[in-house]
Amino acid sequence: MIRGWSPAPACQNNEDIPVRLFIALALTAWLLTTPASAQEKAASVSTDSADSADWPQFRGPGGASSAAIGAKLPLPFGPEQNVLWKTEVPKGFSSPCLSGDRIFLTGWEGEKLIAFALDRTSGKTLWRYAVERLGEESYEHRASGPAMPTACTDGERVFFYFGSYGVIATDLDGKPVWEKKMPVPALPFGTGTSPILVDDLLILGRDGCPENAILALDTKSGDTRWSIPRSGFIMSYTTPYVWQNGTRRELVVAGSRMLKSYDLQKGDPLWEVTNTALFVCPSPVGNEQMLFYGAWNTMNAEGRERIESIIPPDFELSDDEAADGERFFDRFDTNDDGKIEKAELPPSRAKDAFQNFDGNRSGALEKTEVLPFMSMGRMPGRNILVAVKAGGSGDVSESHVAWTRQRGIPYVASPLLHDNRLYLIKAGGEISCLDPATGTPHFERVRLPDHGEYYASPIGVDGYVLICSEPGRAFVLKASDELEIVHDVQFDQEILATPAVVGDRLYLRTEGTMWAFGAQSGQ
Repeated sequence: MIRGWSPAPACQNNEDIPVRLFIALALTAWLLTTPASAQEKAASVSTDSADSADWPQFRGPGGASSAAIGAKLPLPFGPEQNVLWKTEVPKGFSSPCLSGDRIFLTGWEGEKLIAFALDRTSGKTLWRYAVERLGEESYEHRASGPAMPTACTDGERVFFYFGSYGVIATDLDGKPVWEKKMPVPALPFGTGTSPILVDDLLILGRDGCPENAILALDTKSGDTRWSIPRSGFIMSYTTPYVWQNGTRRELVVAGSRMLKSYDLQKGDPLWEVTNTALFVCPSPVGNEQMLFYGAWNTMNAEGRERIESIIPPDFELSDDEAADGERFFDRFDTNDDGKIEKAELPPSRAKDAFQNFDGNRSGALEKTEVLPFMSMGRMPGRNILVAVKAGGSGDVSESHVAWTRQRGIPYVASPLLHDNRLYLIKAGGEISCLDPATGTPHFERVRLPDHGEYYASPIGVDGYVLICSEPGRAFVLKASDELEIVHDVQFDQEILATPAVVGDRLYLRTEGTMWAFGAQSGQ
């Protein structure tokens, strides 16, 4: 997933370095506005491929970020509360995938990519399967790496996806079933999209990759069953979503400046909403009536909004510093040497994506690398949330968009639909709760106590909402029309992965540890 600023290439000439790739990619997306339709037929599909007591993919059953009916959060939980077990795990940002008595995760150690399984009861490592990277991706943000996609499972096989390798299918005991090696994409922040399962198909988004397509692989063999070309779609870090509405079942995939739906029987395009965000991370979510999708990125912001997005929310800029690139630069050049060292920046997106803006790899930011970012205009596309009514055909940007919103849009975390409320969590801890039918806010843009980044998607559990910040703080909110925090706990490691809740247990991955929490007598 994208984490930080939009991409800038490494160039020998440092003039306008942060701008060149932005412009080239944006013009590509602008000119090629209509992706080609699928050329091969899809098989019949279903999203009910795993037991409802499992957590079979990114964001859980159906990709809805909601635990099954009857699931409970083990309140209170934390490093010293209701800990069933904790296990040290390899570095990685994938979220837990659960089936039966096993938890499936990915990580990396040096050049090795690792798929592994833990015992759900004890946390013991059951098996590891490692491969060598086939090539190098770029990781121009400190929170990106070679193991970000979450595994998925049909209860018989597990499917692991690595951008620098391809897809690995194993049985539940870690025995390889098949592998499909793929060209390594040249994306600036690695590969973030996760695979999903639909009946006997493994669906994989490959926007920005050499083939630039949505792929459907046979789960038994790995053979390509169909491919939907995505001409004109540049990089995307979103995960495909299967929308079961009151009219039909659809495959909905967000991408560069467009949200697009496909027929799952034939692979033909059904509808599209245009003029959305240029670079996308969040995935959609829907109910029988409407689908909700919103994405924010730096290059679709301008002026003060763009500048303030890369510094901490509590870091106050004067009007002059927000409007004048020279003054902004001088504010952070604390030793007055004409450069900004990484150590001179406060904890922020600017610091996290330092390498991305250090185009000439000098180890310091120069004015020629910062001022163009300050002055350039808004790229094609809009930072917007759309509510799309079911049953549309063709371009439904006007006919089937029930309402829109342009404030409080998330950058990475996907929206949550829970207890007939739509929740959005934006970087800086800015949370909004909306009426999904009308978009009317119950409360909006209220800041949680942690003002850091929020990469994990929120989870809905039995009248509660679980939200985790990147600095390692977890909040449990009561699902209501007012913001009410019922639990607040700090971990000593960062949280980038989306948690899983199955039964009465919470599974949470921090930077180097996998945790299991469950209510225990006496606590």
